[in-house]
Amino acid sequence: MVHIERGIIIPTFKDHFNKNITFLKSVRKNISDAKETHIRFITSNESETSELLNLFQQSAVIDMADVVSLPSMLSEYQVSKKESRDLLSICSKLGQRQKKYSYQAIKKLYGVKHLDAKETLVLDSECIVIKKTSFKELFSNYLNNPIVFISNQCASDYDSPGGNRFNEQALKFVDKDLSSSHLIRKWLWEYQGWFFQKDIVNDFFNFVENHHGMSAYEFMRDNRNIWEAVSYWWFIYLRQDKYSYYRFLNAEDEIKSVFSNEEKSIKYLNEYLNRDHGIVEFLPFALTDNNFKEIKSFYDKFNLNFIRIEPYNAYGDIEIQKRLINECESIKLIVCSEHANKHWSF
Repeated sequence: MVHIERGIIIPTFKDHFNKNITFLKSVRKNISDAKETHIRFITSNESETSELLNLFQQSAVIDMADVVSLPSMLSEYQVSKKESRDLLSICSKLGQRQKKYSYQAIKKLYGVKHLDAKETLVLDSECIVIKKTSFKELFSNYLNNPIVFISNQCASDYDSPGGNRFNEQALKFVDKDLSSSHLIRKWLWEYQGWFFQKDIVNDFFNFVENHHGMSAYEFMRDNRNIWEAVSYWWFIYLRQDKYSYYRFLNAEDEIKSVFSNEEKSIKYLNEYLNRDHGIVEFLPFALTDNNFKEIKSFYDKFNLNFIRIEPYNAYGDIEIQKRLINECESIKLIVCSEHANKHWSF
């Protein structure tokens, strides 16, 4: 029985606690219906839970969210607290580079499963709300007409983000008849709005148990490079007869459609060759004065509420990114931005 309409899950750890406080302050400032949405942080252990709650108390945001440890949560799914506490070490056998992906995926996917909400948005700790909006608006904007962008994969490193292994593992996770090998070179990690619907999540968990003979936790624990959102979207894609209200659009084609000049669109997309990330994910990466109008029109066309920006020069010019954020009404949240606090204070 689902008792609340909307929830938010944010996996976290000690180094991100200050970011979590900043997020809650941004919610208090800019979200009109925060009390109607259940915000939950997932920590790695009970000690972190106590520390984060104390910080929330000191920062006067204790009434805005709750905190649950991964061992406490997984204990409700027949996973011992000892194994949960050792999970990061267990995942390390997958490789130092890969261990965090499966570990984070377990936090996120089981956080969604555990939260008693019909719809859940998963966010990273490096997220802030920068404009007035409501959670109801954000959820409705996406789930009333859900779109998943698909691009052509370019990463040459098999194990890198954007590499083949991510899709191999995701498709192995959710493909019932192993007919999806042609999809390995496609990429779904394009948009930062990670919305989950509880009825689909329940179908997902039931499929894994019936098809693999193990829990989703066991599969993610034992396989490298599991990304929960990619697996979830592939699960939906392979069952479009049931989830026909989801639209899967080619990212390159949709970006080309906002350019009136084909040569100009090709020049823009060429900036993303040999990338190890999505195109829409880092849409501001190749943003310039010359293509500003077209990129802004892309955000407007799809009413995109989330934007990802990064601090390093390799990911674009912060000043023109700020201009895009300020001029584009649809953008409400900055996601995964290490430098956001330098430009928006709470």
